Amino acid sequence: IQDRTFTCTGSLQLDDFTITCPSPHGDIGLGEALTVSCNCVFAQLAVEMGPDIMETYVKQTGLTNSYSVNGIPTKESTFNFRSGNAGELGWSGVGQGFDLVNPCAMMVYAGAIANGGKTAKPQLIAHTNTKDDLRISIYLPHQTSRLLAQDTADTLKQMMKDNVTNNYGTGNFPGLTVGAKSGTAQDGTGRNNAWFVGFVEDVEHPLAFVVFLEGGGSGSSAAGSVASRLLQAAIEAGY
Repeated sequence: IQDRTFTCTGSLQLDDFTITCPSPHGDIGLGEALTVSCNCVFAQLAVEMGPDIMETYVKQTGLTNSYSVNGIPTKESTFNFRSGNAGELGWSGVGQGFDLVNPCAMMVYAGAIANGGKTAKPQLIAHTNTKDDLRISIYLPHQTSRLLAQDTADTLKQMMKDNVTNNYGTGNFPGLTVGAKSGTAQDGTGRNNAWFVGFVEDVEHPLAFVVFLEGGGSGSSAAGSVASRLLQAAIEAGY
């Protein structure tokens, strides 16, 4: 797959659905397709793999898990792989259509990519203190099961770092080595929701993050700028 070349003409016909990109991307590889968010490439791959493989690996990566965050269960993500329509499968492979993804699951997935396939399970805070600075809770780290093979995680990690270098700009994350992917998703009302998910590669600050802005517009410009401020604040606070 890393050596394969795809051709994006700006649209792809799948059954009665037309998968579209804002403009033709021409001949591109998989990494470039990730950088430019080529809908045609990822829709084509989803159809080639088929619903069984798509469903198996989405479950394996933990994206449909419900995580317990300090006893609070997160809502499970849902994907529409089994409608029998190639066009709907294609849009689901892009991350559009009827896909509903929980931001917490996306953050955990980004952590697994950064950490070789496993990552920490999320908790709200490290510990709590009384006003007299008496510690009243204990932080016990827990890891997920293996969500990705090591080589797959390493490949995605490099692709996401390249994405920042070639697309968002390393200058938007001063002093940090960041891997990320933006997303702009519609909610059915004509409103664009902005996503930005990724990780910081730093042994002192091994952070995974997700920013989701309802009605925020463009993922990279809106949610990306929030992510930059969030990460700088987190590191200044010692996380």
